[in-house]
Order: sequence, then C-alpha cells, then structure tokens
Amino acid sequence: MLPRLKEKGMSKEEEEALKKVEEYTALFSEKMEDDLNTADAITQIFELVRLANSTVNEESSKDFGSIMKRVNCCPCACSRYSHGEKGREAGRRP
Repeated sequence: MLPRLKEKGMSKEEEEALKKVEEYTALFSEKMEDDLNTADAITQIFELVRLANSTVNEESSKDFGSIMKRVNCCPCACSRYSHGEKGREAGRRP
C-alpha cells in the first residue's frame, strides 16, 4: 500500500495516532521495567498493531504510512528496549 500513499504533510488525525504510538511504546517500556510484566507489555504491542492496521488507508501521508508500517512489522522497534539502552544501562547485552 505504501506506493499509493500521498506525498503530503501529516493530518491532525495522523498526528494524534502518532501520539498514541508514543503512549503505547512508553507503556510497553514501563511494563517491561515493572518486573518484566510481559502480559501487560504484550497488550501494548497488540494496541500498536491494531492502531497501525486501523489508521493507515489510501488517503494517508507517506510519512505516516511508513512509520505505521514499521510499527506493524515490529511494534517493539518503537521501544528503547530494541535499541539496547536498558541492557547497556544494566551492564548486560541487549
């Protein structure tokens, strides 16, 4: 679908969806820090995927579509855990 997306700035709806992405990824990190609360962390992954699947359409901007595609392919990529920051802080490998 990405090739059909529009070359335009993001709409207010897309910006609001990106705020939700930030919220869900922050919650994912919070849950993982909470004694590896994986059940609640996985809930945030499902919310991210659902948001990605329900917001991208043929009227979406390319910028928004590419961000949401990345979220849909690997929801944890939005988290700092995927970048190994927490692992390095704790002195272990990510």
